[in-house]
Amino acid sequence: MDLAGTLAETAAPAPALGQIAKGPDGTLWATQTSSQGILSISTTGVITPKTISYNGSGITTGPDNNVWFTEYSAGFGSAIGRVNFPHTRTTVTADRTGLIPGQSITLTAVVSAVAPATGIPAGTMTLRDGVSTLATTTLDAAGVGSFTIGSLASGPHNLTVSYDGSVPLVASSAVVRVLVSAPVSLPAIGVPRSRGVDTHYYPVCGATPQGVERILSFVRSHTRHEVRAFAWDARTQSYTELPDELPTAGLREDTGIFLATREAWALDPSGVPNVSPYDLTLRPGWNFIGIPALMDGASLVTAHPLSEFTLFDQANVPVTAGNRLVAMSAAYRWNGTSYESAAQFELGVGYWIENTSSPAQTLTLRRVNTLTGGVPVLSVRETTSGIASTPPAPPSAASPPKPKGCGSGGVGLVLALSGLVLARRRVLAWGRRA
Repeated sequence: MDLAGTLAETAAPAPALGQIAKGPDGTLWATQTSSQGILSISTTGVITPKTISYNGSGITTGPDNNVWFTEYSAGFGSAIGRVNFPHTRTTVTADRTGLIPGQSITLTAVVSAVAPATGIPAGTMTLRDGVSTLATTTLDAAGVGSFTIGSLASGPHNLTVSYDGSVPLVASSAVVRVLVSAPVSLPAIGVPRSRGVDTHYYPVCGATPQGVERILSFVRSHTRHEVRAFAWDARTQSYTELPDELPTAGLREDTGIFLATREAWALDPSGVPNVSPYDLTLRPGWNFIGIPALMDGASLVTAHPLSEFTLFDQANVPVTAGNRLVAMSAAYRWNGTSYESAAQFELGVGYWIENTSSPAQTLTLRRVNTLTGGVPVLSVRETTSGIASTPPAPPSAASPPKPKGCGSGGVGLVLALSGLVLARRRVLAWGRRA
């Protein structure tokens, strides 16, 4: 029946049909109650029967996004069956999640087949802001699509990128949360300076896009003898030195940075905040991360207890309490000489967390909206009586910044020049005596 009340019927094969359910591929599925069968009904009315062991009974789409059905024949037996679909997974990243009014944003989405399905998905993707459609695009040969949009209204936005599916692959979607806001003022973070021949690395994170740029500008405006900065590439499990080498995933407002300076400096993280809920990505192995400035409703939050985070696996399923300690370490902070466990994330500070999942998979640590009624599915409350696996030490293998001034090399140069001047005077004096 359509919206005008017109009834349309499609002849179904005998015998009688039982329950009906919508499948993940957009088709309808029904059971045949007096024969060994179920059938699919396409959006154009094409009916495709499938034979099962007993008479069909109930049918539904399960939490795994496959069609499940029950079957029973008196005196013969009963069973539970499943129709497996070739699923896809959509992931989306944004070049920024905190925007000032009028600023554009670029979203890049990747669609992949979920095993046992194979191949590279093809077809179209749709970008929506809530229920409003903003744009559509076509996937390239690698299953990648991108959108660039601007002029979003001030406030939070849930941008949904949906892969529309392509037979036989099933549709999938992903959401990225962005906030359009005027910059906010945040307290400065004092970075201790190194003295003498000692190098002291301090763990920071930019907290806002503007804070990240201030770190890079500070490093660029000094020599390596004055300032050095290192980020951690979680994909390669190695340090990269800023500003010339960036991590594979780029430099974000939640990227941890080891900063060493011989100049007195305070990091100003003021800028455009992000919006909660916020996802921190934990790749297999060690991750050096921080928490950005977050708006929780109308409140700006700068300290985040670990009880406000939920851990999810790569299928976006909360990690159970029994497996959480196996999948993720506690959070650790470098105190200048050693690592200590941390009970919360503080704005502008870098922390280490190890993803120890087995088999290895990328995890998501999600900060929920506790001030506006959000409740963590499984809170992360972890304490340790010692560090079982030590986070990577600051990059001490790199040459430490040298003190400003001549140093021992400068003294040698001064002595050498003094010797040349003295020798020159002796030659002149000898010449006059001759």
